[in-house]
Amino acid sequence: MNIVTEQIVFIFRIFLASVCGCVIGYERKNRGKGAGIRTHAIVALASALMMIVSKYGFADLANYPTAHSADPARIAAQVVSGVGFLGAGMIYFNRHLVKGLTTAAGIWATAGVGLAIGAGLYVIGIVATGLLVLTQVILHKNYKFLHMPSEEVMTATIADSEEAMDFLNNMLEKYNISVGGMKCRKKEDGYIEVEMDVSIDADIDYNAILKTFKDAPYVSSIII
Repeated sequence: MNIVTEQIVFIFRIFLASVCGCVIGYERKNRGKGAGIRTHAIVALASALMMIVSKYGFADLANYPTAHSADPARIAAQVVSGVGFLGAGMIYFNRHLVKGLTTAAGIWATAGVGLAIGAGLYVIGIVATGLLVLTQVILHKNYKFLHMPSEEVMTATIADSEEAMDFLNNMLEKYNISVGGMKCRKKEDGYIEVEMDVSIDADIDYNAILKTFKDAPYVSSIII
């Protein structure tokens, strides 16, 4: 293969990697996630570029007998760990719940797609892209066999009385809401703010919960 053909192949690999990144990023953007098309495309493109540099950028070392111990795979290896810092930026802590883990994992996996295509493993890279998108789409749907309780934070502002606390406990029991932790704060207007870490069934009717609390005389506000 002459040098011109080789460069065209390399450019094609970078382009294909960026396309695969766009496909993965499109699904994330549709769900309103922080890392969308551009982020995934850049990660895949850059990973492919680094893989090409790692695999082919040191071909001239073969002409130097003293360089026989060089390890061109080092650059590619650093991509795997280095992209973790980018993924960490996608993870955030909101109201006692961790968000962004799936997007962070997707960023890391997109780097793998870029490395595969940069190494010339086209089929592997394209199939991995398809599997990533299918995993994100299929497992995000609300299938019955995948129903699991969701971890939420519920904040209720109720009257500072025994009757109000009894009402709150009865409602939690009625809707099968498990409480993992609770924090109370007394307010100046005679109410108390109760913040709870709760586990709620996936098929629960949130509107029914909110209506029940809204109609109660003891409750000032409810946030889930």
